[in-house]
This record gives sequence, structure tokens and C-alpha cells, in this order.
Amino acid sequence: MSGDGQLKFIGVPSFTTDFEVVDISDEIKEELTVINSIYGDGTWEIETTYSENGNSKIRTRLRLPLHPDFEEEVSLNIVLPLAYPNEPPEFKGVSKWNKLPPRKRNICSLVFLAIHELFEPGGVCMYEVMEYVTERSALLDDCGMLLVADPRKSQDVKPSLIDELQWTNWYDLDVSNIAAEATCTVCMDEGLAFRMAPLPCGCYYCITCFNGRLTLIYPSKSSRLTGCFNIAGWKVAFSSLEPYTCCLERVPVDLIVSRINPDPNDMKRYSRMLVARDTAHPFFCAYFKNCGKLIGGFDEKALRLAASKRGGGGILCRSCGLWSCAKCRTPKHTGDCVSDPDMVKLFETADIRRCPKCSEAIEKNGGCPHMNCRSCGSHWWWKKSGALIPFKGYGLHDDDDWL
Repeated sequence: MSGDGQLKFIGVPSFTTDFEVVDISDEIKEELTVINSIYGDGTWEIETTYSENGNSKIRTRLRLPLHPDFEEEVSLNIVLPLAYPNEPPEFKGVSKWNKLPPRKRNICSLVFLAIHELFEPGGVCMYEVMEYVTERSALLDDCGMLLVADPRKSQDVKPSLIDELQWTNWYDLDVSNIAAEATCTVCMDEGLAFRMAPLPCGCYYCITCFNGRLTLIYPSKSSRLTGCFNIAGWKVAFSSLEPYTCCLERVPVDLIVSRINPDPNDMKRYSRMLVARDTAHPFFCAYFKNCGKLIGGFDEKALRLAASKRGGGGILCRSCGLWSCAKCRTPKHTGDCVSDPDMVKLFETADIRRCPKCSEAIEKNGGCPHMNCRSCGSHWWWKKSGALIPFKGYGLHDDDDWL
């Protein structure tokens, strides 16, 4: 801040504007001073503050050499809210992507991604952003690579660009691996590994297959995911109780979230489903309409102990505060458990058995003896009195399994 009340550039001449001028925090001044001392005179410019929707902000201009071997520079506008570092920086430096030279397009892409990844409320991040952009842009130039940017206005392109560039975060990129190639498990096309989705099983999915194939192989909630998936299919699949897998290994939840930004309620339901599948002898709240959540794991001994307690015996759901009968898994009642006559008749006339893991009633109306319980996710044999079996994969049964 100069004596006449105007902001000065760091390392370059001051100038005057008609915009409102306000002081900036010592935290911001210190961070910009450190950046300027490392990256050279005139790298960062504090132009002035201006009012946007009633909020004063500080406009800075970044002049970053594209590469040590090139004299060309790129100037980008980054706006720091006065509440920074409690609010994230905003990048407003480009008008139309299709008019940008290739190297500048790389810089813009990396600035978007760096701010998105590095900002945490309460902590300054612009120095880390500078390092991130400088190092990765140099790597991309060394390898002759370009990040793809959508030819639209910068405000419109932010979400899709961040979504696309997030693939780089699965890798710690350096010169040794930035040019590494991988083959998509589905389409067999080769491409740069850091632009694909690496799964725990060692498979790679290209973005096209990752987003496109689920509609073909996951047409209903009862189908199992066996390959790639698209955004709409994932959101439909959240109501299923089957985890998302590849080669029988689960796809990481954070990868799912980064691709589809699911509804928080859907994500909670999916997380509860994973817990239920991993719980031995799961017991669910009997009030399915209003609750139905997993209470915990209770084997036969624990259920007998709960049923023998005074007052009829029951298990308390801490989510809704209601009790379920430990014997018949219905809402707690007085007296002996009374079987529903209609249910008894249905069991006698239809091909229905209870899941040996969670006691859910299951009807078999066709298909092979391999049963998959939608409530707890267990796999068992219909022909062997409900014996639980280890899941090897669909179509991977031994001949002796069905004797």
C-alpha cells in the first residue's frame, strides 16, 4: 500500500485506477512477497481491488514463463477474496479457450486444477499453486504433451475441465512417469496412463469407457457391474446393494465420488451398504418403512441371549430408538412370536427360503442354484440348505459345487 492510498505492483511501477482501494491482510502480502522473491521481479502484480456483488476482492496478475527455453509468457488474472485464505482464489484470466495458444491452454488448465486441489480453508495456497503450475507445465512441454481444454468460455468450462483433469491426481507426476502408457481394459486402446483411471486390481479404464459402458452392462438394479460405467448408471446403481467392483475388487469410493459427485444421501446409503456387507450375521431394524438400518452383527448365540431377556427380548435400533424382536425380526411385541398366516402359506406354496446370513426371505423363480442376497450381499447354494459359499465370480463355479 503506497502513501497515497493506492496499491502498488510488487516489483513493477504503481498505477492509478478509479476502483475502490482497500488494504490487504498481512497474510496475503507476505505470501505474494515470498512468491515474487522466488519467481522474480514482476511475476505477481497487485492491480487494485474492485467490487463484485458487493464483495471487495483483490485482483492479482500472474506472469509466468511458459518454459525456461521459451521467451513467451502468459498473463492470468487471479482474484483473491478479502476473506482469503478462508475463501478460495478465483481464476478469471481467459475469455475463450479456442483462441488460446496450446502452451497457454496448458497453463490455464493447470491453474484451474491446482486451485481446486490445493486450497484448504484457513491455509494460503498460492505459492503451492505456483509450484504446481510451473513444474507440471515444464513436464508437459518436455514431453510435447497438451492438456485438452473445452473450447468454451472459461466460466462455463470450469466444472468439466476440473472433472477431466482430476485423473492426474491419481499419480505423483514426474519426468519418469508422465509419458507412461497404459491399455484400456475394455476397448484395448493405448493412451497416457495419467489420463486413465487406475483401479486396485491393476486395470486401467480410459475416460470414454469409464463413462460410457455401464448403460450396456448395468441395465437394472439386479445386474452386477463388470466393466466401465457412466454417470447416469452410477446414480441409478446407488440404490443397489451390490458394491462396484472390477476383477472382484472394489472400485475406490473416492474415485466414484470424483466422477459423479453423487447426492450425499445416496453416498450415505452406499456407505451403509458396504458396512452391512462386511458385517457377519447382520441384523436390520424391523421398521423398514421409516428406518431399516443395520443395527449390528448378531450370531445365533447372541440372538438367543437377546431373546431370553426379560420383557420379551429385543434389539434396540439406536438410529430410530425402536426395538426389533430378536426371534422373528419383526417389530418388538408381547407374548410369543406369531407367524403371519399369509407368509406361512406363501412359504408352503412358493419356492421361498430365508438367507442363512440375514434371514431375509428370498424366492427363487429360475436360474442356477447360486443365490445372491440383496439385503446382506451374501452368496449361497439353494440346493445345499443355504450353505454359504465363497464368491469366485459369476460363471466361475466348479462342477462339484452343484452336485
